[in-house]
Amino acid sequence: MKENKNNKTKMIFVRLEEAEYDTLINRQKKTTERNLSAYIRKILAGKPMIKSVQNESLHEVIVTLSLLQKDLNGIGNNYNQMVKRLHTTDKIPEIKVWMQHYLDERQHIIDATITLKEYLDKTAQKWLQE
Repeated sequence: MKENKNNKTKMIFVRLEEAEYDTLINRQKKTTERNLSAYIRKILAGKPMIKSVQNESLHEVIVTLSLLQKDLNGIGNNYNQMVKRLHTTDKIPEIKVWMQHYLDERQHIIDATITLKEYLDKTAQKWLQE
């Protein structure tokens, strides 16, 4: 079953003065719409827009936490694979190699956890001051 996509095939080019463009961008920034084309389409269609109530520092925190989450997920996957490999290996030299990998990844987890704790402490202090 094919999806009925609403492809946008028509383009409009508009020349604006610097002040007009700045006004447009400033108005867009006051909404939750981050895509300029989508913002202009909503204006043309007369659709309602949500006024932005986002806290920029909160956005920064979310981005940083997302990156940390990806790092921790990757480290966790590597860690799980190594533990599985350690349990299924019966050769002593191979166990030694995997044990070293295990210890290295364990240290990565500890380092990432410390980084996360420091970042959360710094962010909490910043928010509590406000």
